[in-house]
Amino acid sequence: MIQSLVYLGNFLIALSAISIYLLLNLLAKGKIGAGDVKLSFFCATPLGSLSEILNSISIAWIAGGLFALTRRPQAIPFAPFMIFGTYMVKIL
Repeated sequence: MIQSLVYLGNFLIALSAISIYLLLNLLAKGKIGAGDVKLSFFCATPLGSLSEILNSISIAWIAGGLFALTRRPQAIPFAPFMIFGTYMVKIL
């Protein structure tokens, strides 16, 4: 019973991550792809709280921004930075 509640909590937290990225997708007018929105669910599932998700998103945005500063203006995939942010939150 307790374990199923934990899974339900993680599922609801992952849904909140999808809603954050979906909102960003709508506000940025397609700058964030639908694949990033879908990946946000799988990146957020192992995280335990909303603060961990926000930390993961922050790390991903900072790493992606630093990477974008070193490149000429072009589209870069955001998925590796999302995975990196999730990984950094889990090991820290």
